[in-house]
Amino acid sequence: MSPSSVLTPRPEVLGFLKTIKSEPEEDLHRLIFADWLEENSDPLCEMIRHQIELEQMPSHHPARLEMSDLHSSKVPETLRDWIHQVEDLDNWHWRRGLARLSITSSALAKIDWDLLQQEEPYYWIDGLNFWELSHETITPLQQIPLLQSINHFGIGVEEALTPELTQRLAQWNDLPYLTELDFSGTQLTAMNLEVLLKWPCCSQIRHLDFGSNNIEDEGLQLLASSRNLGRIRHFNVWSNQISAEGIQAMGKSENFEELSWADLSFNELDGQAAANLARSRFWNNLDFLDLCWNYLSTKGAKAMARASESSRMRTLLLRGNRIGSSGMRALIQSPIMNQLQVLDVSHNDIHDQGVKALAKSQNSQSLVWLHLDFYDVAEAGEIALAESPWLDRIEYLNLSANKIGSKGAEALRNRFGDALQGLSNQYD
Repeated sequence: MSPSSVLTPRPEVLGFLKTIKSEPEEDLHRLIFADWLEENSDPLCEMIRHQIELEQMPSHHPARLEMSDLHSSKVPETLRDWIHQVEDLDNWHWRRGLARLSITSSALAKIDWDLLQQEEPYYWIDGLNFWELSHETITPLQQIPLLQSINHFGIGVEEALTPELTQRLAQWNDLPYLTELDFSGTQLTAMNLEVLLKWPCCSQIRHLDFGSNNIEDEGLQLLASSRNLGRIRHFNVWSNQISAEGIQAMGKSENFEELSWADLSFNELDGQAAANLARSRFWNNLDFLDLCWNYLSTKGAKAMARASESSRMRTLLLRGNRIGSSGMRALIQSPIMNQLQVLDVSHNDIHDQGVKALAKSQNSQSLVWLHLDFYDVAEAGEIALAESPWLDRIEYLNLSANKIGSKGAEALRNRFGDALQGLSNQYD
């Protein structure tokens, strides 16, 4: 029987897990733990290494998507068996070697937390999502011991998150390891956010997920000016009615100067917002930037291209922004392309001129994932892609919804083979 088949907590394991939760963004702690597990013939080492490798890849990277299919198979049977044997603990996912649990109000009432703490898998939990927060459930939720050992906390509400409920949350004190908050889809407003920012644990937070809410520019300005907010490194505010004014405040704030991952899609960002991004304190730190379905236009693309700092960005998503061919040329010639591996410029107006600029530029040589669907390609653009000397690393190329001719289709298939997507039944 392997060590992970024994459910009694191992003191060494508890020590490693405590260290990991104390510095959750430090992969070295997890890898040292994996080495110890391997030395003790525990298959959990493979799961931890696999998931860290997965997380270190750029978002949307083909290899990352392929490896994610193997994600659950790397979880040893002992942990899976433990999860399924405990009533109401069926909704889990794994991230960087540790487990995140989602529970309902009915499960909250049934789970014997004291009993679970007697078994080692309980200590592998680093995140909790509770999707039915209300005035009735907040007190029993606050009393569970798991809150004292998690890094990630997410909530959901059946209706809207009220200021009164937010006030009760902000009174919680004993969350020593908390670094990630997920309030996506809770109808969070600037009024609620002002209350939430009084929560003592906000100073520890590094990841904020506020997607699909109503914080608007006023809420972003509150986050930017707060003296009780930690240095945010991961920020998700898709669909929050944010405009250039909010981005300007965010870009000047010390709270965001370490930002490396940002989802700003489905907002009201125009060319001026793009210019504010390019002048921000965090621009040079960004690894991932999602700006899909905004209003950047060619003006915004050129503003980002003029950024004075050299970019570390590996993923840039610009789908549906009304960017023209001159904006595409400016981006291709800019420092943004230095390390870029994933690029989505679909649903824009880049036409053949923009595609040819990409195909002919040495700056495209790091790309492995490229989305060019709905860009109204003609044969000149198709041939330029097929003959490009700089696209040898491409592992995924999507050209869906383009009227590609038979000559171009043949050239593209010969060049990119299985990496090519979206040509079925499109050519003459």
